[in-house]
Amino acid sequence: MKKALVLLGLLASCSAPSVSVMPTVIDNSLTGSISGSSSGGVAGSNGLDDLGLGDSEMVFSPRLDLNFLSSQISVTNSSSAFSGSGTLDAEIGFGGDDLAVGLDVDTDMDLDATSVLWTYNFLNTDTAHFGLGFGISAIDFALNMEETGNPINSTATDEILPVPLIGIRAGGDLGLIRLAGSLSTLQVDADGGEISVTDLDIYAGVDFIGDTGTLVLGYRSFDVDAAYDDGDDSVALELGLGGPYFGLRLSF
Repeated sequence: MKKALVLLGLLASCSAPSVSVMPTVIDNSLTGSISGSSSGGVAGSNGLDDLGLGDSEMVFSPRLDLNFLSSQISVTNSSSAFSGSGTLDAEIGFGGDDLAVGLDVDTDMDLDATSVLWTYNFLNTDTAHFGLGFGISAIDFALNMEETGNPINSTATDEILPVPLIGIRAGGDLGLIRLAGSLSTLQVDADGGEISVTDLDIYAGVDFIGDTGTLVLGYRSFDVDAAYDDGDDSVALELGLGGPYFGLRLSF
């Protein structure tokens, strides 16, 4: 009888779900290039640095983790808005509104990346875990570009790109030190092209309230490489969003 009670207690402790929230601040920087044509085919690309969009921005970036049985679900979000002025290296246009090469332009770009990753942890102990799984990422991309001093001459696009993912997760505890990381990626066919996403998130933390509170320092990168047709528009994106972050991990 006592052995049975002990066994039930161990099973209950292993299967008890837990939730952790991680409010962080990330120094997001944006790299890459963008191309767009409403006349069929993309002639050239415009580097984001040349458009004045290469600066970094400190933003709030939350994360939620749910652990149950041997599974873990993570939900992360990173959202940034960039503005800048520069010169077009190539003609660009969306929806029939084209801007000519060599034009001085003012650009506003918003990028919101949300990822959900589920993994089954084949190794799941008090001090280490390793798992494989799948998920989905949604990239909400909005761009408004206008000729400097002539806002009537402008072009804009707004897209949401959902991409399925396959992922790997690993981590462990060394006394008060907590290490964790995940990598998810996939390339899928899109209308007239392909979209690929790579999402990397790694962090180290120091427990200061047992397993309940942890100070964390990490790095997140979210890379998108896309070429697709949107109606009469041909669009090509190479975007990298990410940077170092710090915050708290609170577990319940």
